[in-house]
Amino acid sequence: MASVPTSSPASSSAATPRLTEQDRAAALRALTNAARFYRGQVERSWVPDYLNRRNLYSQLGPAGLGHAPAGWATTRNHLRRQGHTDAALEAAGLVRRTQQGRLVDVFRDRLMVPLTTSQGVLVGFTGRAAPDAADDVPKYLNSPASDIFAKHDLLYGLAEDAEALRRGAMPVLVEGPLDRLALTVAARGLAVVGLAPCGTALGPHQARALLDAVGPRRPVAVALDPDPAGRDATRRAWEVLAAAGAQHLRHIELPDGRDPAELVRNGRAKVLRHAIATSTLLAHAVADTTITAAAISPEDWPRALTTARQLFQTDLPRVPAGQVASYVAHVADRLHLDLETATAAAANAVSTTTSDPRPTSPTQGASASRGAGRA
Repeated sequence: MASVPTSSPASSSAATPRLTEQDRAAALRALTNAARFYRGQVERSWVPDYLNRRNLYSQLGPAGLGHAPAGWATTRNHLRRQGHTDAALEAAGLVRRTQQGRLVDVFRDRLMVPLTTSQGVLVGFTGRAAPDAADDVPKYLNSPASDIFAKHDLLYGLAEDAEALRRGAMPVLVEGPLDRLALTVAARGLAVVGLAPCGTALGPHQARALLDAVGPRRPVAVALDPDPAGRDATRRAWEVLAAAGAQHLRHIELPDGRDPAELVRNGRAKVLRHAIATSTLLAHAVADTTITAAAISPEDWPRALTTARQLFQTDLPRVPAGQVASYVAHVADRLHLDLETATAAAANAVSTTTSDPRPTSPTQGASASRGAGRA
């Protein structure tokens, strides 16, 4: 699984007073000039070669990527010369104060990815360490949490590809910023847009911002890393998006345990395109994770039925009414249960779940074929 971005050390400092509108505007100006400065450093850095080796060089300009110089105060000194105050640089999360009281750059020798709100306001960065960085250097580092930057509210790509989303592109949730860029490269010509939470599990604010942009009926796909942590994150994304009202959730199965960035780096963009084109219902994928973990033999009918009942009790209320029949059929198929037994178990589970307004839905379409729901 790709490394999760951490917050800068400044985020652990004591809470500071909320910014005035004037101070906030000054911090946002500093961030804008920092992004311009970072872009200007790219060609003399390791970033172009790094992106080229990962087949991502085409995204250098369009994504506004930059490079934070390695010096302890190079960015600070440049922005001071531009007229920015130390208070503005601290509020922007661009510098932090050491125990000795010196102001030093938060980002040093990093590939810089600008992060914006859904309204397109630049509020911070995530920085990728150099490939030869020491082992104790975090691979990814986010701007520190502040009045301006709250990573739980941001989805990288939501503002950047707003026009494509307005034209009907399908959002695809991936883990990190390079995965988003890789998806952009691989899916050229397809109506899809990569979105990355950048180091946090998808949360309610992010889900709400996404659905505000595309509406609850637009297909939304999840393509998180195919490892145990990624499977957990996939379930979490399903739960959060379903709670937000998403009606058409898809799952993109990444092959061979590779994330999008790895697939594109290894020249397998076509494989990623195929995975996108053959997405399945996300509810089915979430059920598959539970069923696989249970490791039930085809002959162990009692355990299979118990597992089905547990799935129906906990997960069926999140499944849209139009997908319930195919979900029940899929679970029955995976657990080697006959459809009549599974349908009865689902109906019983729903009837005991008082929060679910669809008590009869599992019996509707009970004759649906097993494995229904594939794109």
